[in-house]
Amino acid sequence: MPPINVWSIYFKDAQSIFNCAVVSTNTSTLAVKLVSFDATVTGNSITCKWISQETDNNHFEVERSFDGRNFNSIAYVFSKENPSALSNNYSYNDKSVALQGHNKIFYRLKDVDKNGNVSFSDIISIKLAASFAKGIQVSPSPFTGSLSIIVESKSNGNGEIKLLNLSGQPVATKNVTITKGSNMLQLDNLIALSKGVYVAQVSINGVIAGNQKVIKN
Repeated sequence: MPPINVWSIYFKDAQSIFNCAVVSTNTSTLAVKLVSFDATVTGNSITCKWISQETDNNHFEVERSFDGRNFNSIAYVFSKENPSALSNNYSYNDKSVALQGHNKIFYRLKDVDKNGNVSFSDIISIKLAASFAKGIQVSPSPFTGSLSIIVESKSNGNGEIKLLNLSGQPVATKNVTITKGSNMLQLDNLIALSKGVYVAQVSINGVIAGNQKVIKN
């Protein structure tokens, strides 16, 4: 059996910011040239956007880290597979409750082509304001059967309260009406929940106003 060639390729030009490690037996052509990759804070979430030029690409994975070293995949985005397009635009909105309490977040893209070759983008980072995801006040903690939530709003709108487990799955939800100024909200019927740690989350007009960890007794 002929030996398998293993090599690293580094691109740094106007067409690509991928720092690639490629394993292949018969090709040196990368499936993706990344034109741009950036992230911006949108309300209490972070939007990752990228533009790429693709040939035989399968999918992207958005990876996130809180220390710049240990990354976890948080989104799986299929290639648009549009050979007639000069470039393709992608975005992913990270609304995870895991963002709470962190001042700096790191992201990178993992690209997988149709042959199974893998490449990674350069790492980008974004700093969060001290007030990020602290727009609500939740009490009591520990709680037993109900929660009281205070949220400030700059305008009237439709709100949604969610109580999430640590996997990000909602265990209780409630739609509410939000008025400009201070709002006192109530989430009831929680007595049957298992003991443990949860996250109370309030969204106003589809934008997360804040998250707060609470404990169920």
